[in-house]
Amino acid sequence: MNKKAQLGHGITWLWKFMILVLVVGCVVAIVASHYSKPYDIRYSEAETLSKKLIECIAPNGILTQQVTSDMVKNCFLINDKEMFLNLTIDNKQAIDTIGLLSLSSLCEAKKQGTKMKYYPACLDSSYIVLKQSKMEFSTVKISIAINKVEKNI
Repeated sequence: MNKKAQLGHGITWLWKFMILVLVVGCVVAIVASHYSKPYDIRYSEAETLSKKLIECIAPNGILTQQVTSDMVKNCFLINDKEMFLNLTIDNKQAIDTIGLLSLSSLCEAKKQGTKMKYYPACLDSSYIVLKQSKMEFSTVKISIAINKVEKNI
């Protein structure tokens, strides 16, 4: 039995083990850094709420009745402390604004380029619908601001 070669064999296994630990550690670090980033879903939530609202007040793109605040509140759950919702039809205020009015002013400041750390997610969308009573097209503009900074960021 040649015992002189066992020392060299042990040293190469030590290097192989250290390289294996280094590779596994790098893979774990990369995966952990990728999946630990928070996702800001407020913009997606605002788009979804806008589409859901237009389907609620104008099913199939046809506005059948007068839009009221109660109708909008029945479409989905609105958190008045973390959201702002404004709805205009043909540049006329259709409902009273729902939620915090200060979120609307923060959205305007964001559009003007004011620097702040946390802004609400702001979405202004417009849809063209058909008024069933007059058989003419109308433009529905929906402004949504969602704050929820602690929950989503």
